Amino acid sequence: MNPLKKLYNELENRIGESQDEFPSRDLRHLILNGVLRIHLGNKPRDNYFRKCSDTEMIRLDYFTDASNIGSAIAKEYLEGKIVLPPDHFLRKILRLGIQSIGQDIAREYAFRIYPELRQLKLEGKNVPELPAENTMRKRNFCFTVETDRNIYELSQISRTDLPVGSNVFYDDICERHIETFVFDSIEAADVAHWNWDQFIHHETARPPVKYAVRLESDANEISVSTVFHVDLFEKTHSESSSDGSVVEWKICNTLGEAEEFRQEKLKERQHSEQNPAVSETPIAEIQIDRHSKVPEFSPREQRRNNRKNLSFSK
Repeated sequence: MNPLKKLYNELENRIGESQDEFPSRDLRHLILNGVLRIHLGNKPRDNYFRKCSDTEMIRLDYFTDASNIGSAIAKEYLEGKIVLPPDHFLRKILRLGIQSIGQDIAREYAFRIYPELRQLKLEGKNVPELPAENTMRKRNFCFTVETDRNIYELSQISRTDLPVGSNVFYDDICERHIETFVFDSIEAADVAHWNWDQFIHHETARPPVKYAVRLESDANEISVSTVFHVDLFEKTHSESSSDGSVVEWKICNTLGEAEEFRQEKLKERQHSEQNPAVSETPIAEIQIDRHSKVPEFSPREQRRNNRKNLSFSK
């Protein structure tokens, strides 16, 4: 397999492992494919940084393009997620924040991809058209469930380019959860959509998915994940490592139960950080060396001690 294709498959498969403090799978997928569309030029576009070689200027051009693409994709991604008036002041703040995140993600991928592109250029080989291959993938089917406390809103099924899977996103502006479900066939989407409709209309007692929170703790701190979906057969379990750390997966039947558990653990962590345990210094104890020799007295000193002991006994 071509090294670039191998790297692309690796990056694509590891998207779900990224620790971005928010559900970033869809955004990372879009940015990765955007960065893969960047072509490495043969000559620099401009003569800025005249002290740099052509190779270094081409590299700067590549990373600049990646940063710009990441920013643009993130901005477009955000527009489809937030529900705010066009002139709301928070739009600009959120836009600037997500653009900065998009730039960082794009540069992260560019840092991995550039060496492979550079090597292909040096060897005179053609760069495989990975983006074209990816954009031809079959479109999937998705729907969303928006939850505001006990009020649910189920969207219609629509076509999407998002990868198969699901995620839970908390919109802290509108204070609601948005769950997205993506399937590779209309039949699977229809079944899941019907199951959600049954739950929302109180035909079934529990939602058709379970929810989980991942806790990782060691002697110094505890990390609490966001809420994510798991299969219905999953149960709460934990694993211990040789270094003393413990990872626990708390499985809940409802989103509200999972979010309540998560908030409880976050408060516990905050309390422990603000009130660290004070270790008491133990009182020093006299250590007796069992192997130390008892001081020896001369016969004259021993007789003197014996006379003292007799006088005390009287």
